Amino acid sequence: MEKQLSLTGKRGKLRCLCFEPEYSASVPHRGSFLFLPGMPGTDQNEDIAADLCRHGFRVLCLSYSGSCGSDGAYSIEHMLEDSETAYRYLRDHDPEGVFLLGHSLGGFVCAQTAAGHPETKAAVMLFPCDIGRLPIWDREAFMTSYVVKEFFESHAESLSGTYADALLSEVYANADVYSLTQLAPSLSRIPVLMIGGTKDYYAPPSLNCSPLLESIKKLPGSRALYQEFDTGHYGAGCRGMISYTILQFLESK
Repeated sequence: MEKQLSLTGKRGKLRCLCFEPEYSASVPHRGSFLFLPGMPGTDQNEDIAADLCRHGFRVLCLSYSGSCGSDGAYSIEHMLEDSETAYRYLRDHDPEGVFLLGHSLGGFVCAQTAAGHPETKAAVMLFPCDIGRLPIWDREAFMTSYVVKEFFESHAESLSGTYADALLSEVYANADVYSLTQLAPSLSRIPVLMIGGTKDYYAPPSLNCSPLLESIKKLPGSRALYQEFDTGHYGAGCRGMISYTILQFLESK
């Protein structure tokens, strides 16, 4: 069952779409997923949310401040604050625990949020964008840097209270703390699944998944897995396999 839900964030109302399972003896409650989208309006992942719901997970799809009807201004900092608000809401309402799932820029938010919560049951990052590495891409992967900046330019106009240059300035000013590799010690204590695409033009896995994966795997006790599909940034042509991979990971973690 789908329902609209509003949370109270630091800047007002946060709109959410909640997928609530129909529990039964064969479909017990398994916990709650916080689903963190990428740049608003670019990812359509309700199919994966619905699959998780059918397998007993409540799924809360968050709309960040300044986007999709949520109050306030959009920024990277506000995205992280909004994720924290939603995480605490689920944690306080679900004794089975909280799982995290993020796509693209939401994968960045997913990693940052999970690192601050060692009680997280698992974190899943779909085609994540490690935005903190943008200064490195300026020097070593110019085309990726160009594509990311162009992406911000083309989507920022739909957001409230910001513009592309403001978002990019925020990234550069906070690159050290936004880089996901510095989260490896915290993420090594949590089951982590990263999914990348060989044809991902926006977030090539060699630049966005590999650095974090290698940093985590160097640490004792790490539980990070990586799965790559022959697809682009939105998983076209293999959506069912992506859902299956996530569910198999959750069964085995």
